[in-house]
Amino acid sequence: MKRTGFYAARFNERLLGAVRVTLSGTQGALDSLRVRDVTRRRGVGQYLVEEVIRDNPNVSSWWMADVGVEDRGVMAAFMQALGFTAQHDGWEKR
Repeated sequence: MKRTGFYAARFNERLLGAVRVTLSGTQGALDSLRVRDVTRRRGVGQYLVEEVIRDNPNVSSWWMADVGVEDRGVMAAFMQALGFTAQHDGWEKR
């Protein structure tokens, strides 16, 4: 059974970033990760991804597709810093 939801980061009632999460058994997928331009490079995206992983300890395999990624180089460095490995069409973490 698949479950889909969103995680959001807020500060002073403002939405700073969000990511969509799809869970299916021990597999999880992240997509549509977005962080406001003015708050980038301040740990918001890292916080979101780490919170998702921490909240779902039964998930042993994570996937983030590169669909819609604005700057693949920046995203690749970000995902690698979070422990993900580059694949042909995204990143995975086991």
